[in-house]
Amino acid sequence: MILYNAIIIYTGGEYVDEGYYTVVSGDTLYSIARKFNTTVDNIKKANNLKSNTLSIDTILIIPEEKIVSENIYT
Repeated sequence: MILYNAIIIYTGGEYVDEGYYTVVSGDTLYSIARKFNTTVDNIKKANNLKSNTLSIDTILIIPEEKIVSENIYT
């Protein structure tokens, strides 16, 4: 796994540790939420953010989306 991560970084890719994301220039909460298929509110709650302002190199917790089936059979 370490080699895989090194290759991603070397080739200019963006390494994202599972469950975390490091803010880069140009990021917004909205763009990060779309990238991880979650909502701005979920990211703000998980990181105790009071505003939508982000700082570069901030490490955010990305909340895992729980898939709940609406169909329950017994």
